[in-house]
Amino acid sequence: MPPIRFIHAADLHLDAAFSGLSRDIPADFAERLRTATFTTFRRLLDLCERESPDFLLLAGDVYNQEDASVSAQLALRDGFRRLESLSIPVFLVHGNHDPLASRLRSVRWPGNVTVFGELPDAVPVFRKGEGTPLAIIHGASHASGRETRNLAALFRRTEACGLHVGLLHATPGDADGVARYAPFSQGDLKASGMDYWALGHIHMKYAYPSFDDPRLVFSGCIQGRDIKETGERGVNLVTLKKGAPNAVEFVPTASVVWQCMDVDIADCANLPEVTDKITRELFRVNGR
Repeated sequence: MPPIRFIHAADLHLDAAFSGLSRDIPADFAERLRTATFTTFRRLLDLCERESPDFLLLAGDVYNQEDASVSAQLALRDGFRRLESLSIPVFLVHGNHDPLASRLRSVRWPGNVTVFGELPDAVPVFRKGEGTPLAIIHGASHASGRETRNLAALFRRTEACGLHVGLLHATPGDADGVARYAPFSQGDLKASGMDYWALGHIHMKYAYPSFDDPRLVFSGCIQGRDIKETGERGVNLVTLKKGAPNAVEFVPTASVVWQCMDVDIADCANLPEVTDKITRELFRVNGR
């Protein structure tokens, strides 16, 4: 069986507002921040066009429920149409920010898009002209913004041939019927029999047992949303082959990268000197 290559992304949070920002930031930078999640989404689409993956997985929170953004859903639809023209299937689950209950029913996804419901389902992926499934994608969405079910425990590998991939937006933790955001244990994920788990919700990239042969993977958010989400953010380019270790390549996508710096201002006599020193340090750190 030939290897499969796909892109695992999560937590796009399209059209989400950045938090903790001053009201008097320059207008051009404010506009860059306002459009950052859309710019980052276009970078994801560009990556799909360059790499021609067998499919794209989106592990929840693709937009913000509280924003009720029509523009975010239309951007998704138009992006999915672009992928349809490239013959790239898209598999999507909803998370706590964009549960099934919040989905705009008037937006029609193109035919290359599979949106999973509130119970796990298994959908085969085929390469054009081939009759044997390339992979089986298992997915389930949050029914509401307060999803307390242990969705991971409901996943089970089927008898279908091919590599089996789980797609879920969920939280590591105790499934006590009260905890929100689809809590799970590593044991739940392992018992499912998936060859790879494409997970969302945790905004940092993480792999278990290691990045040398990752099985349970959070790709992290594709764009840091505040100063606490520092460093590069992006997606995973995944290669799976029967009998070989899983391979994950992290691909940065963020259009705005947050950084924390220490600047010694002990020799500054006034505020303009402080501002000048911070500015010079910013240019030095960013190689300009």
